[in-house]
Amino acid sequence: MRSIWIAPVFGLAWSCGGDVDNSPQSVVRDASVDALSVADSSVDALRDSEASGAESDVASCAFSGFGPPTTYDTAYVSVSLFAYAPQGGPPDFAVSEPYGPDGGGAVLNYEVFANSGTGAFSPGTFHGASGINFDDAVIGDFRRGGFADIASVQLSPPVVRNGVFTVDRNLGDGDYDNQLTSYNTPDPGGSLVAGDFNGDGFLDLAIAGVGLEQPCLENCQWYAFLLVYPNLGDGTFGSAVTYSNVGGEMTSIATGDFDGDGHLDIALPPNAIMLNQGDGTFGDPVALPNVPSSVSGVDSGSYEGWVVPWVVGDFNGDGLTDIATSATTTANVDELIVFFSTGGGAFGQPTTYAVSAAPQHMVVGDFNGDGHPDIAIQYQGQGSTDGDVNAPLPIGLLLNRGDGSFGSETSYTMGPNPCWIAAADFNGDGVSDLAVVNGGSANGVTVMLSQCQ
Repeated sequence: MRSIWIAPVFGLAWSCGGDVDNSPQSVVRDASVDALSVADSSVDALRDSEASGAESDVASCAFSGFGPPTTYDTAYVSVSLFAYAPQGGPPDFAVSEPYGPDGGGAVLNYEVFANSGTGAFSPGTFHGASGINFDDAVIGDFRRGGFADIASVQLSPPVVRNGVFTVDRNLGDGDYDNQLTSYNTPDPGGSLVAGDFNGDGFLDLAIAGVGLEQPCLENCQWYAFLLVYPNLGDGTFGSAVTYSNVGGEMTSIATGDFDGDGHLDIALPPNAIMLNQGDGTFGDPVALPNVPSSVSGVDSGSYEGWVVPWVVGDFNGDGLTDIATSATTTANVDELIVFFSTGGGAFGQPTTYAVSAAPQHMVVGDFNGDGHPDIAIQYQGQGSTDGDVNAPLPIGLLLNRGDGSFGSETSYTMGPNPCWIAAADFNGDGVSDLAVVNGGSANGVTVMLSQCQ
């Protein structure tokens, strides 16, 4: 069965740098990354994203890990990055730096690092959204013009009850206009994803978040919502369809074909799947099975909480989108958890794997060129060892055995304090490479290229 394009998202509970608002309405969320097909105006190319687990361009190789890390300095404190091909070809990466030179204020948010074609990058230049408190972003060819535009959510201050997302149009010369169009949302933050939900060939946008019931004078109540904005065919978006029966607060949003009907569904972590009815509307949420632990002899059906949002891919090659997440058990065991879709939007009992620490982000990519999606994990920060000097933190890699099961984790040191991760084929050899944002005072992005002959 043909793989369906997936716009992956990977969440975090705090940003790489700057202050974080921990109020209920503004959990800091992840940007979509690795959407490398957006420069192509064809729908099929949009759906054949690398992260979907489609067949690789190369045969399975002798994977020997990653080459030495190369770090590219960023101008200011960075909170996220995404890899993308703005005009086709090898992907560049863009880094969000919302705090600017003085820790805040209106700045040009996106520092773009251009790829030489070999996986080496030029010094960054600033483009894109003018605004403050960038929260989440997704890239897509919303106009089907062959160029990657950027849609982003602006995280409003806690006293502001409504939010906004904006679309920055790619001008085709390596630059972007600044928030050409803006749209209001009930959430000061929110998680954003792109997908062709109604099958008209244009990328729509969906936002998951929480809002305040109105009017709100005292004892205000929060509610969770999903908003789906249809693309009008020219890169602008119509009035949103609202779904308010989606359960508790979502930590992110993702898309995939979870029931195998050829239409993109929506996943709303921590525990809801919204199935597409075939016309871009969505049914009532479907919950995942309960998660009994099988790691290290722990037998517990309860978890302290989902640590990271879900990443998705066809891990076992059956044409259905599966889900991977992680959690820390009540016995303080950190696990990678993989749910396999059984069709019709249902999932079987998960398989669990012990990992070395609590993941902060995860990313899907084909690192050994065998056509099966693997998982790389960036772990939560462990603090500093000497003032602002942070100890190197490992990146965990679990390779898919080809049947949806994963081998033992291998660790790689990458950057002084990774706090965001992305996967893309930076050097054009047909396999995924890695990039991380460095947190704390170590402003920069570290890139490691897969060694695969």
